[in-house]
Amino acid sequence: MLAAEEGGEDNSPIWQSISEDADRLPDQVANNSSPDLEEVVQTHPDVVREVLATMAVGGELGISFRPNDDLILRKMIDFESQEFFHIISWNIRGLWSLVKKRFLYKLIKKRKPDMVLIQETKLEAMDFFSVQRLWGSGDFDFAFSSASGASGGLLVIWKKVFFKAENIVCHRSFINMQGRIHADFPCVVVNIYAPNDVGSRRGVWEELVALKCVFPVPWCIGRDFNEIKAISERVGCQRMERGMKDFLEFCNNMELLDLPMWLEKFKVVQWGIHRPISDHCPIVITNDERDWGPRPFRFMDIWLSNPRCMAIAKESWEDNSVTGWAGFRILQKLRAIKEKLKVWNMQSGVWGCKLSIASIGSRTSSI
Repeated sequence: MLAAEEGGEDNSPIWQSISEDADRLPDQVANNSSPDLEEVVQTHPDVVREVLATMAVGGELGISFRPNDDLILRKMIDFESQEFFHIISWNIRGLWSLVKKRFLYKLIKKRKPDMVLIQETKLEAMDFFSVQRLWGSGDFDFAFSSASGASGGLLVIWKKVFFKAENIVCHRSFINMQGRIHADFPCVVVNIYAPNDVGSRRGVWEELVALKCVFPVPWCIGRDFNEIKAISERVGCQRMERGMKDFLEFCNNMELLDLPMWLEKFKVVQWGIHRPISDHCPIVITNDERDWGPRPFRFMDIWLSNPRCMAIAKESWEDNSVTGWAGFRILQKLRAIKEKLKVWNMQSGVWGCKLSIASIGSRTSSI
């Protein structure tokens, strides 16, 4: 959906016109729709405004919508108001280097997670500004557990709108956070980096089992357990050792489920991201099944500031006649728009940026 960039409103004339129309439409919809839809308009005004702005853009491109069609509005509003979550868990093996900090910042910026659980930071302390440089802008909160010498260290960062923490227990080996996701789902989120020593690990398992009795709600654990459940998981392992038996007992007492790639019961999927700077893969956990595929093309927000942008897009959309099923027609029309905008951008440099650079270059040469 279209939205102004974070950190400020888009002042382009096209966006202003669409926004003004969208601001007026919720009242019109509420006054001309069924009572149950009126309630949705009142409870989710921002979502309705976003949907109507999308309709307005579609109208500019020649896609007709009936603003008072309850069925279309309800489907779009229901789709936009779904509450998904994205959680990243990663043993980063030290967060002191600039390379790892930059990679984590780029990962967060690209994936836009609701929560990040980092193990083995190997840091003694982290303040608000250090975390903000990793997370970027937005209203966030965090919990930190310092490392013990050159080992351990835990960090959890989350969006305040996503998770409201009610109780936080910080331990050398784990951060236990009891609260609510999206204000209505009580749960516990735990970030664990277990000690390498078998006896110390057993003590951590016992403390977590005790906490499970205190917080009898669903638990989500991001972790590096430093232990395995089966002999086949470790090269050269010949027999069940004491630590493995303790770990299996812990998993049974906690009623833990090791998430496969798809867990039907909770509709949760997880996958690993490539690991260029650590020997551990970042793990993404989400309940969002939607797969949009690759972007049709890269669109620059500044283009909307030029009145020619929408005119070129509309002209290309209307002039390109394609036959086939609806999805195929849209795909071909988007490809045509991409080529038109690409040529326009190359020739005009949008706001004369290329002309200005060329002018500066010629002046430099003359000097």
